[in-house]
Amino acid sequence: MAKASWGGKIIAESSATVVVEGNQYFPPESVNKEFLKPSNHTTVCPWKGTAHYFHVAVDGMQNDNAAWYYPQPKPAAAEIKDRIAFWNGVRVKRCPLRIPPLYLAISFLKTAPSCITNRTCSSSPASFSGSPDTAITSAYAPGAITPISPFMSSISAARDVAD
Repeated sequence: MAKASWGGKIIAESSATVVVEGNQYFPPESVNKEFLKPSNHTTVCPWKGTAHYFHVAVDGMQNDNAAWYYPQPKPAAAEIKDRIAFWNGVRVKRCPLRIPPLYLAISFLKTAPSCITNRTCSSSPASFSGSPDTAITSAYAPGAITPISPFMSSISAARDVAD
């Protein structure tokens, strides 16, 4: 998820941005157009084409040419056609996605080694070929209390949901 803000207002917010040269290009439908005012300013990029600009206006303040887009990009930049990027004081930050805990638990149960989900482990942790996160957890599983031990009593019920 990415957010663009200026003047205390969210100008754009989307989890479907495209990043080009470090800039987040927001889909047009994710931008609050009420904060954009037309500008006659353009610039030319040798590989993207001609950029057109908007002023960003919030509560009587105006940030000139602080947003741009490519209405007719060159073929190499086709993925950013009509997407809007920001600069010049507009704060753009990437927010981590919030993944629901149940989704994480189900994902874990589908990929966890049996030595964790069955509470037993006779093989060495190095023999597990899963994700690094579950491999690290499995290293603590044999005869130890693991970070997931409070959930062991409901493992079988959760595994049924995962399957």
